[in-house]
Amino acid sequence: MRYAFGEYVLDTKQQLLFANEQRVELEPKQYSTLLLLCQHQNEIVTREQLLETSWSGVIVSENTINKHIAVLRKLLGDNAKSPKYIETVAKKGYRFIANPKLFDEATSTVNIEHNNNTVSFKPNFLLLGLLVTVLILVSIYLFLWLSPSSTPTQDIKTLTRMQGDKWSISFYKNDLTTVFINQKQQNSELFLQDLNTQQTQLIQHQFDFLSFVAGAISQPQLYIVGKQGGRNWLVKGNIVNNTFIVEQQLDISELAIYDIEFSSHLAQLYLIAQTTSIKDRGLYRVDQQLTDIVPLYLPKNDNVLLTRVDSGINKEAILLLGQRPNARSIVYAFTPKNKELNKVHEFDAYVRDAIWHNEFILHTDTPPAQRILKRSIEQNSSPTIVATSSEYLCCEMIFSQSLNQIIYRTNTTNYQIEWVGEPDFAVDNSTVYDMTPSLMHHKKGIAFVSKRSGKSQIYTQQKLSPPKQISNFMRYHIVHALSVSPNDNLLAAIVDNQLLLFATNAQSLPISKVFNNIDWLEDVTWLDDKHLIVRHKTKSATWLEIYDTELNSIKKLPSQWLQLFRSEYGEARWFALHTSHGLVELEPLMLNLDVELKIAKKLNGSIQDVGKIINAGPYFYQQINKFKIQQLDSQGEYLKHHDFRRIYGFDAHNSKLIVSELIYRSSDWHAKSIAQ
Repeated sequence: MRYAFGEYVLDTKQQLLFANEQRVELEPKQYSTLLLLCQHQNEIVTREQLLETSWSGVIVSENTINKHIAVLRKLLGDNAKSPKYIETVAKKGYRFIANPKLFDEATSTVNIEHNNNTVSFKPNFLLLGLLVTVLILVSIYLFLWLSPSSTPTQDIKTLTRMQGDKWSISFYKNDLTTVFINQKQQNSELFLQDLNTQQTQLIQHQFDFLSFVAGAISQPQLYIVGKQGGRNWLVKGNIVNNTFIVEQQLDISELAIYDIEFSSHLAQLYLIAQTTSIKDRGLYRVDQQLTDIVPLYLPKNDNVLLTRVDSGINKEAILLLGQRPNARSIVYAFTPKNKELNKVHEFDAYVRDAIWHNEFILHTDTPPAQRILKRSIEQNSSPTIVATSSEYLCCEMIFSQSLNQIIYRTNTTNYQIEWVGEPDFAVDNSTVYDMTPSLMHHKKGIAFVSKRSGKSQIYTQQKLSPPKQISNFMRYHIVHALSVSPNDNLLAAIVDNQLLLFATNAQSLPISKVFNNIDWLEDVTWLDDKHLIVRHKTKSATWLEIYDTELNSIKKLPSQWLQLFRSEYGEARWFALHTSHGLVELEPLMLNLDVELKIAKKLNGSIQDVGKIINAGPYFYQQINKFKIQQLDSQGEYLKHHDFRRIYGFDAHNSKLIVSELIYRSSDWHAKSIAQ
């Protein structure tokens, strides 16, 4: 069968969409959604029908469906305000209004031009046989992978369907009631939720911003980390008449908090934190009166950054999750009584969260993290699948013993590359999750990271041209930084903890350098066509190191130099950020083994090492946090700042600023029963 509407033909036999006889790339969910709409032309297709057809029982949020339809509309050149094809029916669903004409194989033949060859819609029995075989194998795989013994999805419940970004969930008084934070624009909201009825209750509080919340089972107390009056506070209190009442508080402005957990069994509050005096994240215990914070475990020489803490139920040991420089994650069991530390498991990739579950651990899968797995701590066996999602399973889980349910969060976050100022050679990157832009210097184009293929891949794109994928990663990687060489021929990238060099004009194997498990790679910048500089960091030190295009180390700079970069246009001018003198201009450099940095002019001694600095024409730009970039004049003096919802990389061209900015963020809590 074929559905013809406008310039499009949807071929159900080949499961392909064509526009003016040219193939349009569709993902499987996009094809099934478009087919469902065509099959029910001029009828309302409900969200429930879309869930059943395109997601097969795997839970997704309402925002995911909206985004899915928006992408499909874009592929069809449609507009939600004046639709030609897909019409929104408020609070009900969608209607296909194009009145497609239906053709079968016996009444029409259509030739489609593809890759300069004419492909006819005539039967190809060999191809048909191969297709049937592949479909059978895929069906068997899906049956086994999604069978009830491995990953039942029918009993997944979405607990929240409200706007906002949710995090920091905990139990309050019992394991049938949760408390969590919901950030809606500038407002930090605190909610209680009954897991049986799914009803939520907004709790009033006095804070400007909420970071963490931790409750206790069988005790009416609540701990909150929040900001008020420009200071960070750890407070203890209770909820009375839907209002949080502070009982005790402690100023913790000198601490950076990464996680918080109250152990009802041990009756102790634990923090993953870092102090200004000790440059290491550790496990800390807080006394009941909030008068003292005691360090229990500091990794010191163990090259791991702690990220999560979980106490479980009736467990004597605390579970700690940490990340290594080589993008691997590790789980420890720490016993506070005797301060004994034991390694439970080490993952070969990045894992966001792990919690106790009796004699097992539950953990999110390695990125893109669309499964929750259960793993035995007693034997080296394969994990079993607990839950799956088409969305990103991010960062937080808790387990209700009474309901035998895991409560977890799904997260949808999309970034888009936008220009600040007149976009004189802006490139259309209107897909979701485009990140870490790096501008070309002679051509009007950029390099960037995108998840448009399902995995993070590196692309280059020039004006009025489609993006060109230059990486071919076989699994998900975290790309920390990109930098295009001054002659536009090479692209340097930090991927996990590797330094890679790609050719910008074609997909090819990169030159790579893998670093040890001691230091993290933070940033990379080209100094000229033959040299680049990489920022290294350990728990105790930060330094810059110069490499050639074979990735051989040329020179490790003294630790007082924090950043080194050159002007992008005109005669080469060299700039640096110094620990004592701030932003400075340097004397001309010769990049060799004897390179020495000498200050020619001090510009602005107040500029600190809070984020990357770029010189573009008459201006400097510095990212000072996740939400703000400041603009400085040619002498390093402050001019103005640019605010963003959230930044995932930036670059500058003359007076133009290009930023990967958060355009959409949503999260929800879900519940899933676990087989005993």
